[in-house]
Amino acid sequence: MAEFECGFERKFSELGILQKEMYLEYKAAMRADGIQISIQKRDENGMTCKQQILSGISAEQAKQLVTFLYENAIPLETWEEILQEAYQCVKTAGQKCDD
Repeated sequence: MAEFECGFERKFSELGILQKEMYLEYKAAMRADGIQISIQKRDENGMTCKQQILSGISAEQAKQLVTFLYENAIPLETWEEILQEAYQCVKTAGQKCDD
């Protein structure tokens, strides 16, 4: 099995009452049972990490998913639903996905 890993980190600045400082890290890595997509949030309350194993997609498609999550700053609270919708689009490439 070929090694594969990619990731991006986004820093959010302290903006008074509008926003607290935090970091979101999005990663994809090849595992024996598929590609693991994870998100990690670090803020004043500590660290939270969630992950899902996806199958039936290539390393390039996994990189596209992680890039999508990162570029759209998908939050930890809603990432699973958004990841699943994007995953279905990538997995069924060639079929039209709603925006």
